[in-house]
Amino acid sequence: MTFIVILVTLVGQGLTLPFVMRRAAWNSHGELFDRLDSGLQDRTRHLATDDEAETANRRQEREEHEAMQLGIVNAQRAAVIDLRDRGEINDRTLRSIAHELDLEELRMEG
Repeated sequence: MTFIVILVTLVGQGLTLPFVMRRAAWNSHGELFDRLDSGLQDRTRHLATDDEAETANRRQEREEHEAMQLGIVNAQRAAVIDLRDRGEINDRTLRSIAHELDLEELRMEG
């Protein structure tokens, strides 16, 4: 029951957000909203589930997807640290981007 409430609340709102925002103040940013929408749909397809009926193929796909996402976040983190080490960005920028990456990692765990 909790899973269904979370699914309806987060996914339902998340999937309608791009449509609502596209019709609001930022109607000239269609490409950005399309990318956001695509990302939300992808997350919905790969949500973790406690469903005992989850097939082995579905579980394997979900686990591979999670591993790929974590790999991307780790690569981004390494790249931004390298930029800081080369003096192309400052510590403040590093902290800001690292914070965003931390949040992305938390979303994946969520």
